[in-house]
Amino acid sequence: VLFRSEKGSDIAMTFQYSALFDFLDVYHNIAFPLLERREFKGKYTKEEIKKIVKEKLALVGLEGIEEKFPSELSGGMQKRVGFARAIVTNPKIILYDEPTAGLDPVSSTLIEDYIVRLKNELNAACIVVTHQMSTIKRACDDVILLYEGKIVYRGTVNDFCLANNP
Repeated sequence: VLFRSEKGSDIAMTFQYSALFDFLDVYHNIAFPLLERREFKGKYTKEEIKKIVKEKLALVGLEGIEEKFPSELSGGMQKRVGFARAIVTNPKIILYDEPTAGLDPVSSTLIEDYIVRLKNELNAACIVVTHQMSTIKRACDDVILLYEGKIVYRGTVNDFCLANNP
């Protein structure tokens, strides 16, 4: 899902459970924003869209799966396809909703690595909603802890870890 901010910067969101269209193959799931969003419709040729989709799949480590359907992918692969769809328009801000939910530790680590890689490669600001300490430690720079809708802690990951492990 992509939003437009008031200043015109793209904001992309990845969902906890990928939210891929099960009736579309991987290619069309990723190409969807380029094919359907008003500001991108007609901007690229079919060949350019194919190239962009391939590049985004490569960025999340999933080359050559364009013809597969979401039901043919593991949970971790589905999340990475969701990441590729989110970044297909090169957003300035990426929102991640529980990106490692339901994944085993190895897949969680891989997803955390991709969050860091995408942040660096796209030079995008990332906001990660998570309850998982490994995600906080590996993929975040700062922490904001909310309780009942109020900020109860704000600081660096290092300070947060020190404060919670005396």
